[in-house]
Amino acid sequence: MRFRCLLKDRTLHYSPTKASKIVLACVVLHNLCIVENIPLIEKDVEEDDFGMYQVNDNEEMTQNRQNPELVAGIRFRQNIVNRLFTD
Repeated sequence: MRFRCLLKDRTLHYSPTKASKIVLACVVLHNLCIVENIPLIEKDVEEDDFGMYQVNDNEEMTQNRQNPELVAGIRFRQNIVNRLFTD
């Protein structure tokens, strides 16, 4: 599954209008992946934890597991916040 938010066990907790925009965005991104020949990585959904780890204040991963993309994304987001909203 390319987009975890579309799994049957997950629920979009948004209004129907916003949920439809999320689904449409997933469709557009999926089509771009097809055009760019980005492979769809199939994993066994039941064995996948979907990269959802708890992150503490030090941005360290708990339970001795690491998700480098999540850590990099959190740091990137924090750098943007620091640049835009600090004096």
